[in-house]
Amino acid sequence: MRSPSRISGSLFAAVVLAVPSAPAPAAAAPAAAAPAARAPELAAGQDPLLDYTVQEGDSADSIARLFVVRKDDIRSLNSIPPCGDVQPGQKIKIPPSNP
Repeated sequence: MRSPSRISGSLFAAVVLAVPSAPAPAAAAPAAAAPAARAPELAAGQDPLLDYTVQEGDSADSIARLFVVRKDDIRSLNSIPPCGDVQPGQKIKIPPSNP
């Protein structure tokens, strides 16, 4: 997957989000507890991790906010110590979003 590139501030190109479609409603089903949220489905062989190249001015915290993930998950996945941070040009993995 191609790394997203920064365009005018905080917008990024080449970030593709897959939103699963909602299941069809059951005909005349009795009222029941709300169905559990479905996790997005991945295409066969698709890596659930995103590749990202750190841009000038990025931090683990700003990247976490951008991709709606925990910064601790980014740090852990990329072996970044708690007191360390990302560097411009560094290629990191972004875990699946946790909205």
